[in-house]
Amino acid sequence: MNKILFHFPENSSLAKSISQFSKIRIGNIEFGRFPDGESKLRILENLNGSEVYILCSLDRPDSKIVALIFFCETARSLGAVKIHLIAPYLCYMRQDKIFRFGEGVNAKFFAKFISRYIDSILTIDPHLHRIHNLEEIFNIPSKVLHSTKLFAEYIQNNVSNPILIGPDSESDQWVREVADIHDLPFMVLEKNTKRRQRCGYQRA
Repeated sequence: MNKILFHFPENSSLAKSISQFSKIRIGNIEFGRFPDGESKLRILENLNGSEVYILCSLDRPDSKIVALIFFCETARSLGAVKIHLIAPYLCYMRQDKIFRFGEGVNAKFFAKFISRYIDSILTIDPHLHRIHNLEEIFNIPSKVLHSTKLFAEYIQNNVSNPILIGPDSESDQWVREVADIHDLPFMVLEKNTKRRQRCGYQRA
């Protein structure tokens, strides 16, 4: 099956690295906007019978999701058999419970929504706290990659006398794992969050 990798404009450098490593060629696509800000795109490839990968890091997601959906629907209309989302950053995972009356569990809502358009998802170190794995909310195959070894090696080779600091209790799992690889000192801060106010830190 023919495989093609597409990417959003801000992910071009990573796309080149993935293409070189995987030997999957990068497809041609044009992104644009109408004068009123509406998204538009054009896929300049014959996708009939193809397996498609779309690289889109979902930071600041609200401006990207519409274009991502348009991409998926357009790719299907051009004959794509499979569409795989590579999202180095996966959005809406912090809202993993109802914190106050009237809120929703947006992590579940987004997973259900985006699963309609893709056949699998790959991401890196998603925010998994009250939701323990992606299979709890996605009904499509999901794959999680971990970056802790890369961070540990970089710190070991480039930083003198490092001390690792996690910003809150939820970061403990990652900070501890990075620290344990090379037996580095670390601390985890306690975050004092008051809604409608800025976050502050009380003690380590």
